[in-house]
Amino acid sequence: MSAPQDLSGLFKFVGVAASAPAWFAEPPTWTAAGTQLTVRPAAETDFWSRTHYGFVHHNGHFLSVTLPRDSRVKLTCAVSMLGDLSQYDQAGLMVHLDEVC
Repeated sequence: MSAPQDLSGLFKFVGVAASAPAWFAEPPTWTAAGTQLTVRPAAETDFWSRTHYGFVHHNGHFLSVTLPRDSRVKLTCAVSMLGDLSQYDQAGLMVHLDEVC
């Protein structure tokens, strides 16, 4: 687990009461500075359900906030991928209900 860092600059919500940011499957290495989040994901982590091949993965990393039901979200982000780009790492908005949905 990384040392505590200030994550408040990463999210800006207007007119919505959001929870404090929290990790789901915290990555082994990450830093937060202002509005920038840098993540080095662990190997063999992902989110896949109901695939043609039958495998299921629910161990990827994401930094989450809980929002009230019926909230509207507009996401703005800039992503820079460093290192081995054959890993298929992704960044963006994740709507996560549970391991089944």
